[in-house]
Amino acid sequence: MKAPVGVGEPIFVNFYAPINEEAIHSLDELDLINYDPNEKPINLLQREKYDKFAYNECLRIGAHLQKYRAIELLRMKAEFVRDQYNNVWLVHCSDIQVRKCSATTFL
Repeated sequence: MKAPVGVGEPIFVNFYAPINEEAIHSLDELDLINYDPNEKPINLLQREKYDKFAYNECLRIGAHLQKYRAIELLRMKAEFVRDQYNNVWLVHCSDIQVRKCSATTFL
């Protein structure tokens, strides 16, 4: 990753899933207001909506963990970096909280 000064512009995302103690969440339930499943990631980058792109990537990470590893992502602080070519890179995650869920729910 190259940038003229430093490593690029940081983008911070504090991801919180709504808490439901009795059932796991589908991807559509995670954030109906901020997530548009029809929005292609490249369109967000082209329109320079880097914060929304980074947030959507956190939702995708959560969906993949839930679908393929039977782990529900409840909370995560993620740090992305935007380089000089407007590529957005995930560089660090912390304060990650998860819980186990049924492996057969999405398979």
